[in-house]
Amino acid sequence: MAIYQRIFIVGLLFLLVSCSPTKHSEALQAYQQAKQELNLTHSITALKKLVQLKPSQYQAELTLAEKAQDKLIAAQVHLAQGDYYLAYLLSHDSHQHFPSTENKKVLIQAAKKLVPIIKIMQFISESFTSRPTDLPEIYQECLNRPVDDWDLIKVNSVINQLTQSKAKLTKALSRINSSDLESILPTGFALQRGIKAQLTLIERERDYLPKLAKHLSAKLLIDLNKSLTDNTIELLSMFDSETAKSNSQATFIGARTNYSSYKNLVVNLSLATNLASGDRHASWYQAWQTMESEVLDPQGLFLNYPLQAERRSKNINRHINVNVTEPLQAKVEDIDINDFYLRYPAINALTKKLVIDKAILL
Repeated sequence: MAIYQRIFIVGLLFLLVSCSPTKHSEALQAYQQAKQELNLTHSITALKKLVQLKPSQYQAELTLAEKAQDKLIAAQVHLAQGDYYLAYLLSHDSHQHFPSTENKKVLIQAAKKLVPIIKIMQFISESFTSRPTDLPEIYQECLNRPVDDWDLIKVNSVINQLTQSKAKLTKALSRINSSDLESILPTGFALQRGIKAQLTLIERERDYLPKLAKHLSAKLLIDLNKSLTDNTIELLSMFDSETAKSNSQATFIGARTNYSSYKNLVVNLSLATNLASGDRHASWYQAWQTMESEVLDPQGLFLNYPLQAERRSKNINRHINVNVTEPLQAKVEDIDINDFYLRYPAINALTKKLVIDKAILL
């Protein structure tokens, strides 16, 4: 009896030794094929068989595949509900755990609604890159120097950079509005408000030097308006209108020469602030030019020049008040792109994941 038992045990061991490699090979082949075909369901089925044969070798991989499947199922539910944000995050994680045709399909469907955020964040980044880093120093330099000593090349460059920075943010805001991301993303409205706030800041920075230039120019025009009016009244008290006008020409020419550096500065800044529209002046320039001409190059009856002095003075003072920079000093908020991103961690993380999946989405 003992002999038969030994024979049975030996035979059983022989069968186990001879059959196990075959089962393992078959299961492994099935798994490799399923993985090659990017079939998550079949991969899990094959992995379960492999775990039965060699648990220590395949358990970790099975756990990963099952996590991918759980996230895929959850992603499909969110996608069906129209929650593209969560559907994408779950399908992205599923695809990172275990790439498959199933999770890739959901990932692509969900990401189509979200992929504009890549360009939006790129525009925001380019806006920060375009912004000059030495604004406080430039502002202070202009405050400490007379207008005719301003560095026009540097000033124009600063205005151009800030105009480009504003244009990038405007594009970012337009993309958010057109892609409906403010309602799709959980912090979409917050990002929209953040871009608008940044736009306001950039506009304030861009308009600082033009406002300062107009403020200083208008103050000079007030003085010129008074001196030219006084001179005109004196001449009209001695001569007829035509003779008085002729005798006043040298005084007006001197006033225009005195004002020329201010005029050139305002012209340059007007063009620079409207760079996006080509070689055209800013919207405020026509009214400004009319005001200058009324003081320095009067048309019509010369007799009317002193009679219109008060109206001119009120108009100039209005420009002084509108363009006053309160306080009249260089005040610039220091902003860092990383600080901006930190305000929107969810969107920043989403952007990074979309960049990772960019090859899949193209």
